[in-house]
Amino acid sequence: MYGKITTLTTAILAVFVQTRLINKIESVQKRFLRVLAFKTNKTDVSLEQLANEFRVARK
Repeated sequence: MYGKITTLTTAILAVFVQTRLINKIESVQKRFLRVLAFKTNKTDVSLEQLANEFRVARK
């Protein structure tokens, strides 16, 4: 029984940490895109459109 509780607790913690990491990565990406928009004077463009332009430029 103790092993099942430990496994379940570990799984819940792993999901929690993974969710926090994903949120952190997304916030850093948004911040990067805002800076990129400011530097390129494209403040009227949506962040999604700017991200697509940046992806195309990197290829």
